[in-house]
Amino acid sequence: MATKQYLRGETPYLEVKVYDQDGALVTPTSVQVFVRDPKGKVQMALASMTQVGTTTGLYYYAGWTVASTHIAGIYKWIAVITDGTVITKQEGEFEVMEYGTT
Repeated sequence: MATKQYLRGETPYLEVKVYDQDGALVTPTSVQVFVRDPKGKVQMALASMTQVGTTTGLYYYAGWTVASTHIAGIYKWIAVITDGTVITKQEGEFEVMEYGTT
Protein backbone atom coordinates (compact mmCIF):
# COMPACT_ATOMS: atom_id res chain seq x y z
CA MET A 1 0.00 0.00 0.00
CA ALA A 2 1.32 3.44 -0.91
CA THR A 3 2.12 5.90 1.86
CA LYS A 4 -0.49 8.67 2.07
CA GLN A 5 0.88 12.12 1.33
CA TYR A 6 -0.11 15.43 2.90
CA LEU A 7 0.95 19.03 2.52
CA ARG A 8 1.50 21.43 5.39
CA GLY A 9 -1.88 22.75 6.51
CA GLU A 10 -3.62 19.42 5.81
CA THR A 11 -5.01 17.02 8.40
CA PRO A 12 -3.90 13.37 8.17
CA TYR A 13 -6.60 10.72 8.57
CA LEU A 14 -5.28 7.89 10.76
CA GLU A 15 -7.25 4.64 11.01
CA VAL A 16 -6.82 1.32 12.82
CA LYS A 17 -8.72 -1.94 13.03
CA VAL A 18 -8.67 -3.72 16.39
CA TYR A 19 -8.86 -7.51 16.45
CA ASP A 20 -8.91 -10.08 19.27
CA GLN A 21 -6.71 -13.20 19.36
CA ASP A 22 -9.21 -15.06 17.17
CA GLY A 23 -9.20 -12.40 14.45
CA ALA A 24 -12.61 -10.90 15.25
CA LEU A 25 -13.05 -7.12 15.37
CA VAL A 26 -13.52 -5.93 18.97
CA THR A 27 -14.27 -2.80 20.95
CA PRO A 28 -11.31 -2.22 23.31
CA THR A 29 -11.25 -0.15 26.51
CA SER A 30 -9.37 2.67 24.73
CA VAL A 31 -7.47 3.51 21.55
CA GLN A 32 -5.01 6.40 21.61
CA VAL A 33 -2.50 7.66 19.07
CA PHE A 34 0.61 9.83 18.88
CA VAL A 35 2.70 11.15 15.96
CA ARG A 36 6.48 11.37 15.54
CA ASP A 37 8.28 13.40 12.89
CA PRO A 38 11.10 12.03 10.67
CA LYS A 39 13.66 12.87 13.38
CA GLY A 40 11.69 10.94 16.05
CA LYS A 41 10.37 14.00 17.89
CA VAL A 42 6.80 13.65 19.19
CA GLN A 43 4.67 16.19 17.32
CA MET A 44 1.32 15.15 18.76
CA ALA A 45 0.99 13.70 22.25
CA LEU A 46 -1.32 10.78 23.03
CA ALA A 47 -4.88 11.56 21.87
CA SER A 48 -8.01 9.41 21.88
CA MET A 49 -9.15 7.85 18.63
CA THR A 50 -12.87 7.77 17.78
CA GLN A 51 -14.92 4.76 16.77
CA VAL A 52 -16.10 4.96 13.15
CA GLY A 53 -19.89 5.19 13.54
CA THR A 54 -21.12 1.93 15.02
CA THR A 55 -18.49 -0.21 13.30
CA THR A 56 -16.96 -2.55 15.87
CA GLY A 57 -13.17 -2.41 15.97
CA LEU A 58 -12.65 0.48 13.53
CA TYR A 59 -11.15 3.71 14.92
CA TYR A 60 -9.86 6.95 13.42
CA TYR A 61 -8.15 10.19 14.36
CA ALA A 62 -8.26 13.40 12.35
CA GLY A 63 -7.57 16.05 14.97
CA TRP A 64 -3.99 17.04 14.19
CA THR A 65 -2.99 19.34 11.36
CA VAL A 66 0.49 19.49 9.82
CA ALA A 67 1.83 22.93 10.76
CA SER A 68 3.68 25.17 8.32
CA THR A 69 6.79 24.69 10.49
CA HIS A 70 6.82 20.88 10.33
CA ILE A 71 9.59 19.30 8.28
CA ALA A 72 8.95 17.25 5.15
CA GLY A 73 9.48 13.49 5.31
CA ILE A 74 7.96 10.29 6.66
CA TYR A 75 6.00 10.68 9.90
CA LYS A 76 5.22 7.63 12.07
CA TRP A 77 2.08 7.25 14.13
CA ILE A 78 1.52 4.70 16.83
CA ALA A 79 -1.88 3.62 18.14
CA VAL A 80 -1.85 2.33 21.72
CA ILE A 81 -4.76 -0.08 22.22
CA THR A 82 -5.83 -0.99 25.73
CA ASP A 83 -8.32 -3.78 26.36
CA GLY A 84 -8.58 -4.47 30.06
CA THR A 85 -5.02 -5.28 31.11
CA VAL A 86 -3.78 -6.09 27.59
CA ILE A 87 -1.93 -3.31 25.74
CA THR A 88 -0.99 -3.64 22.08
CA LYS A 89 0.33 -1.21 19.49
CA GLN A 90 -0.23 -0.64 15.79
CA GLU A 91 1.98 1.58 13.68
CA GLY A 92 1.49 3.49 10.48
CA GLU A 93 3.09 6.28 8.53
CA PHE A 94 2.36 9.17 6.20
CA GLU A 95 4.52 11.57 4.26
CA VAL A 96 4.58 15.34 4.59
CA MET A 97 5.53 16.80 1.22
CA GLU A 98 7.26 20.02 0.31
CA TYR A 99 4.96 22.32 -1.68
CA GLY A 100 5.26 21.60 -5.37
CA THR A 101 6.40 17.96 -4.98
CA THR A 102 3.10 16.06 -4.95
